[in-house]
Amino acid sequence: MNVGVFIKFAKKHIQNDSAKCGLIEKTQSQFVDVIEKVAYIWCEKNWKHDDYEHVHNRAQLTFAEEGYQYFHIDQKIYLVPQHHVIWIPFGKAHKITSEAKTVNLRVFLFKMVFEEEFYQNIHVFAVPPF
Repeated sequence: MNVGVFIKFAKKHIQNDSAKCGLIEKTQSQFVDVIEKVAYIWCEKNWKHDDYEHVHNRAQLTFAEEGYQYFHIDQKIYLVPQHHVIWIPFGKAHKITSEAKTVNLRVFLFKMVFEEEFYQNIHVFAVPPF
């Protein structure tokens, strides 16, 4: 993408809004999804999290490649250490915190998922490093 095309895109879609995980934050905690893909991956080196709860209309699978995260969901705190993932269903409000010096994440976001009960609940599990 050349600079001119990017500037036109930014003026049309982003303006003063901030982007998080590929979604556009119009107001604090409220996101607009302008990505047409059914699923995509957002990689974030040295992740800097907000201090407030947010929600989006995609299911989320977050892999902690380095560091760790605390996910605050439904008055519970889920620890996601390095080489673990957390599955968060659609529309589930969550807040993320960490005291780790470096946090590298890979966030997978899905518009559609299977209907089985597994995908309707929060899960944390280990994955082998790659």
